[in-house]
Amino acid sequence: MSDQDNISNELISLRNAKAESKRQEYLDGGGWEKIDGWLYLKALRITDFIDQCQDHSGVKGNIGEIGLYFGKYFIFLYLLARNKESVIGLDLFENTAWRDNFNNNLDDWRYPENEPVIVRTNSLHVAASDLLGWAGGPFRLFSVDGGHSMKVALHDLELANAVLANGGVVMLDDYFDPKFPGVSEALNRFFLQQGEECRLVPFFITGNKLFLSTAGYNDLYRDAIHSAIDSNVEELWSTEFLGSTVTTLI
Repeated sequence: MSDQDNISNELISLRNAKAESKRQEYLDGGGWEKIDGWLYLKALRITDFIDQCQDHSGVKGNIGEIGLYFGKYFIFLYLLARNKESVIGLDLFENTAWRDNFNNNLDDWRYPENEPVIVRTNSLHVAASDLLGWAGGPFRLFSVDGGHSMKVALHDLELANAVLANGGVVMLDDYFDPKFPGVSEALNRFFLQQGEECRLVPFFITGNKLFLSTAGYNDLYRDAIHSAIDSNVEELWSTEFLGSTVTTLI
């Protein structure tokens, strides 16, 4: 049995049995493909692998996402939650039809042992203390996919930086999408403004998502991903980005 098999079996005992069954159905059974939205399988697979790495490394915390749309990524994050972990989702839900669509999609995958907290709000009105209060502590996985203007994306990155547990991972969407230059500007401003207060270090890029973690763990995650991926089958590139080595899975 491989090390990854051992990690997976250990996680089954940490995650509610219903959640584990639903996670497998969502990822391997194609459940994620039935929900409208923009998400790539490689991004899902890497997120799943990072979750396993966190368990293996003893990284603990809650799970959150800003910007839910129809729930395509949020539902998977929800299904990754271990026992007693909180799952927090924030969205404006300005469009009632979109909100109903999200709720219907979530209903198909929710399980009673862990009810996610869905907050209808503008993230600009949310402070780090709010997120920590709703969750009961810091976050180990935090997706930033809300407003794509520079102002909103910068604020959301600042929130993620403040609430992330040591070893936690931030998943930033659309940094490289030319339709949303505000996201790119926000991350660049974030690094310039944070200075020594910046806790985030980029380490991986795939599926239109940039993955960042706290110093030290960035190398751990990147090395683990390198070890798990067959470079003879998948195209991997390593380069320098914002002062750190990052790997891209094409």
